[in-house]
Amino acid sequence: MSGLQFRAPDGLGTPDALVVPGGGWGSRAEKGSWAEARRGVLTERIAELAPQLRWIGSVCTGTMLLAEAGLLKGRPATTSRPGWSTTKAAMCS
Repeated sequence: MSGLQFRAPDGLGTPDALVVPGGGWGSRAEKGSWAEARRGVLTERIAELAPQLRWIGSVCTGTMLLAEAGLLKGRPATTSRPGWSTTKAAMCS
């Protein structure tokens, strides 16, 4: 087992901030931002939470999950090189 894992058996309550990690976009890995964007479950949850959040950020290609959730349209954003062309398209569409 590798990577950060967090378990909250009683739930987290109502968040006021969200940081979305990335990784796996450029290699189209089975785990990571690309796989989660394809699955759609996480991006739906991000879109659902977004209106009540005070702050949203991402690391690396986590930006792509924000894009897939529809949160980058008309907003400045950046990502690492593997996701840049897709991020640019999401910001302009």
